[in-house]
Amino acid sequence: MGIFFASNTASQNKLDDYEEGSWTPTYTQGNTETGSYSAREGFYMKVGSLVYCKGMITLSNRGSGSGAPGVGGLPFTIRDDINATGQEGFGMLTYWSNTNQTSNFIFWVNNNSTVVTIQKIHGTNTVTNANNGDFSNDSDLRFSVFYCAD
Repeated sequence: MGIFFASNTASQNKLDDYEEGSWTPTYTQGNTETGSYSAREGFYMKVGSLVYCKGMITLSNRGSGSGAPGVGGLPFTIRDDINATGQEGFGMLTYWSNTNQTSNFIFWVNNNSTVVTIQKIHGTNTVTNANNGDFSNDSDLRFSVFYCAD
C-alpha cells in the first residue's frame, strides 16, 4: 500500500519502495570488469526510484581493456528518461590515491546499464573520459553516486 504524504491519495505522492543494503562494486573498462582487488565494498539506499550508492575499491591490478574506466555492479539498472543524455544521475570520486593527481574525477551514468563511466576534469572547462593510464595497479577509490533506477 505504501506511505501517503498529507491527505493526498494520488499514486504519484505515494512512497511505495524503500530498501537499503550492500553491493559489490567492480572496476570496469569499456563496461567490462577488468580489475582485481585487495578490497571493495558498497552500500546503497533506494527510495522510490532514486538510488544513492557509496563505495570503495582498492585495486591489486587494474587489468587491461579498451574503453573508459568506470565503476560497475550498481545494484539497480540506470533508467533512460531523457534518451542517451546521462542525465539520470551523477556522482564523483570523493577520495583517490595512486591516480593521476592532476585531475578531479566525476561520473557519467550509462543509461540502461549498471555502470558509471569515470570522467576527469582538467583545466578550467575541460571534461573528458578518464583513461586506464589515470589509474595504477594499486589505486584506491572512494565514491558516491545518485541515479534514477528502472
